[in-house]
Amino acid sequence: MRIGIVVDSACDLPQDFIQRHNVIVLPISVRIGKAVLADHRDGEATLSFLQAHVAERGHEAETTPFSVNQIRDLFLQQLVIDYDHVFCLTISKLRSQIFDNAMQAGFAILNDYKPIRDGLMTPTVCVGYGGELAELHALPGYAAACQSHGLELLESVMSLTGMLNVGKGALAVGFAAEPHTFSA
Repeated sequence: MRIGIVVDSACDLPQDFIQRHNVIVLPISVRIGKAVLADHRDGEATLSFLQAHVAERGHEAETTPFSVNQIRDLFLQQLVIDYDHVFCLTISKLRSQIFDNAMQAGFAILNDYKPIRDGLMTPTVCVGYGGELAELHALPGYAAACQSHGLELLESVMSLTGMLNVGKGALAVGFAAEPHTFSA
């Protein structure tokens, strides 16, 4: 299982830790006067910002977090591809809008995924076939159905024991879903 960690740029983790563990940083832009810095947890950029004496007017600072759409796009374009689960840690919702933006993006993503997964808890289907996999591949629409729904397809020749119990040419399908009834 691939687990990703997303933090906002208010997180005080060392840069080498962020890089070593592939932590994704949601930048928060800081505006002081006309100077703007997108905070990506780059220590050198932060120190340059401070040395430019812009920070002396810190009381004028305004922050702008990633928007709902920016967070949603990051998840859909990168994180759902790279990870099975993602933990997102942000600054308190009392201090920044990024918490609410991340929550709204999460709900938007889940709403988008319901029709794609159609009840599956994970986007993976496992198939065991009692015969040559080439026979399975010859079935019309077999692989296309999973691809069109964004599902990972894991397939294997059924075990000898399984084939002896259910017969040559049998097909076993495994997936994770809530308890349900099947219908024709």
